[in-house]
Amino acid sequence: MTRERLSKLQKWILMEAYKSGRRTHKWSPNREGFFIYRKEIPDGFYGKNKPKNYQVIISRSIKNLEEKGYIYRTYGERKSSYYDIFLDDDGEKMARRILKV
Repeated sequence: MTRERLSKLQKWILMEAYKSGRRTHKWSPNREGFFIYRKEIPDGFYGKNKPKNYQVIISRSIKNLEEKGYIYRTYGERKSSYYDIFLDDDGEKMARRILKV
């Protein structure tokens, strides 16, 4: 089996979602799992030193993680551009492997 290469940002997303613990989504009580709010990523990963195209970088990283089957997105009811990122089973396994848990 070949090892999948993940960027630092992709690893960060998986690790932060996993480290948040299994919890219930505050706006969707029927959704439970490991997740991260999309809006937490820019400041959490880049801090104050965001590159000009950070939104594009984040969007592509999320899309690639989704294509690899590690995450899925849930969209808010108000605006379709707001979404949260949940780990799939493979995403949980990869996060544990990255964290060496």
